[in-house]
Amino acid sequence: MRIQCIYRLLYRARVLKKKEHHISRKQISSPAIQVIERLVRHGYQAFLVGGCVRDLLLKKTPKDFDVTTNADPQIVHRLFAHARIVGKRFRIVHIPFKHELIEVTTFRGHQEQIKTMHHGSRLNHADNMVKSASGMHLRDNVYGSIKEDAARRDFTVNACYYDLFTEQLFTFGSGFADLHTGVLKMIGDPQLRYCEDPVRMLRALRLSVKLGFTIDQKTLDPIHHLHGLLSEVSPGRLYEEFKKMFLQGDALTLCKQLLKYKLMQHFFPVIRYFYQPPLAESKAITLNYRNFVLAALRNTDRRIQEKKPVTPTLLCAVLLWPEVVKRTTIQQPWYTMHPAELSKISTSVFAEQKRFMFIPRPLVNRIRSIWLLQLRLRNPENPEKITAHQDFRIAYNFLIFYEQAIKGDHQAPGKWWTEYLEQPGQKSPNKVIL
Repeated sequence: MRIQCIYRLLYRARVLKKKEHHISRKQISSPAIQVIERLVRHGYQAFLVGGCVRDLLLKKTPKDFDVTTNADPQIVHRLFAHARIVGKRFRIVHIPFKHELIEVTTFRGHQEQIKTMHHGSRLNHADNMVKSASGMHLRDNVYGSIKEDAARRDFTVNACYYDLFTEQLFTFGSGFADLHTGVLKMIGDPQLRYCEDPVRMLRALRLSVKLGFTIDQKTLDPIHHLHGLLSEVSPGRLYEEFKKMFLQGDALTLCKQLLKYKLMQHFFPVIRYFYQPPLAESKAITLNYRNFVLAALRNTDRRIQEKKPVTPTLLCAVLLWPEVVKRTTIQQPWYTMHPAELSKISTSVFAEQKRFMFIPRPLVNRIRSIWLLQLRLRNPENPEKITAHQDFRIAYNFLIFYEQAIKGDHQAPGKWWTEYLEQPGQKSPNKVIL
């Protein structure tokens, strides 16, 4: 009762008892409980926070569990033997367990004096709060109280804190009510918050699709004219957001939203072909890029719904394909090229793409392999050897989606391969990550 009064009076939090929120300790992972218990034993505050609490309140199974505390990252690091501090913009601590990674953040606070960086200037390690000329936070390592932390979170539905020991839920603002009405609402001034971190625009669309929530109009409106701020986000961070968005099972719906608000172009500029007329690959063949992409998106969503493993490999290979076509000619289409020529073209495609969304080297190699396999799939002289290739199944799916999206006079190796794989006794390599 004393803790409840302290949070209600000191922090102006809404305090909910177990019978009001129905979250049970049994729903929380053992590693998260261990982390919280150790922090509390050493005299620190520690709570479950953010998406895991939100999902538990919505009766969903959390993908992971995040902990927040008033202990600074160095203290957390010392308390856990295998912990490591990550992040430059905002320092967090990753604590690995056998089958789970617990992310621990320190309560964020406010700082009156914020250093503004201009083009060409360098960050100073002593600066805790630094922003760019456009208002984007380049460094954000100011720590404060739980109330300040709640004000610094992105959406009201994520500003919920669960106390493991009292089994009470602390919410600030309208978070609990917004969860029940299904509204996604930005904390503070949406325009300012998007300028501080443009990735919040992506999160707004991702969460609204994932949760089936309506985005509050004041939260939604600034996205129309602030989408250009995403060009300031690092290519590596965009890749991490891309994986979160397109590997959650709603890739098709989310892609349409990203296109509507002009956010998708910051991941793949080639997406401009999505609403354009079919792309001429040769004198005889045109590619409907829109249909090609939609087929790959549906495939990704279907595999996730069937609980099959996925990677962004096939999707990235499909999305980038027009960049390959653009570097060929109608007189010499890609399928008439020598593998070395097609490989050289793919290198130039990746060199251009890395200025926008970064694609890791292993993924680049697999995408290149899928494209080169298209040449071998058109001339199946040794099908047993081709099907043994580690990327055959992805290349086969690429071929099927491609043939469904093209028009004109062309051979149809996809049909041949489908019949070959359906032969009695033929082992189809189904156990593959797409």
